[in-house]
Amino acid sequence: MKRLAILLAAIWLAACTGQSTAGMVDKWKVDKLAVGQSTASQVSSQLGPPMNSSTLADGRQVMVYRTAWLETGATTFAGGTSSESHYGTATLTFDTSGVLQSVQQTREP
Repeated sequence: MKRLAILLAAIWLAACTGQSTAGMVDKWKVDKLAVGQSTASQVSSQLGPPMNSSTLADGRQVMVYRTAWLETGATTFAGGTSSESHYGTATLTFDTSGVLQSVQQTREP
């Protein structure tokens, strides 16, 4: 439930800043994918449609998702906690059988 609230807050913040939420997922959902086990159809079912997808010349499939997450920091002087939203991308590569080969995540500056 807490992660859902964090994701919703990140999506809301992205909407406020004019960033698109298409293909956006909670980074923690990407972290749970299992290389060598998760399939492209399972990933699409769990994460929804990607921001971008393509098929490489050798038949491998690549899906790109935009990731979002909040990091909470120290308690502020007023007694609350500070939090910062972050964004990045997750590039998922699947072999020709549709099994997840690799996950590369980046963080936007």
